[in-house]
Amino acid sequence: FWQAFSEDGRWWREIRPSPIAASSSPGQLRRLRSGRLLLAWNRFGPANGSKPVLRGGDGILCDTPASWMRDELSVAFSENDGATWTPPVVIASQKDAWLSYPRILEVKPGLVWITTMQGKVRLQFREKDLLHRG
Repeated sequence: FWQAFSEDGRWWREIRPSPIAASSSPGQLRRLRSGRLLLAWNRFGPANGSKPVLRGGDGILCDTPASWMRDELSVAFSENDGATWTPPVVIASQKDAWLSYPRILEVKPGLVWITTMQGKVRLQFREKDLLHRG
């Protein structure tokens, strides 16, 4: 992931790599009604610390080798507009599956649904139940 911050909401300066390690699959960021940010994404490697398999670097898939780790879907929260994040919590895991391209919907305050385009994840959780896990 990359990050940039805006002082006026119009101009973005200092675009740089984010400290959040991610695979090549896109995540989704949503501001919840509590004011917290919720990020759902595929991390760079598995939660158990093993190395991810890198693919690409051939100019076809991508120019440089990248993690295609999609076996796990994680979430994290930020209470300070993304400056810091809670430890990631794995919310779905299936070996050799693609649990990716998440979509976040807060159906009512504190009640979150997450689905994925790949992997058919359909889950519900309460913000308070995952906020301090990890």
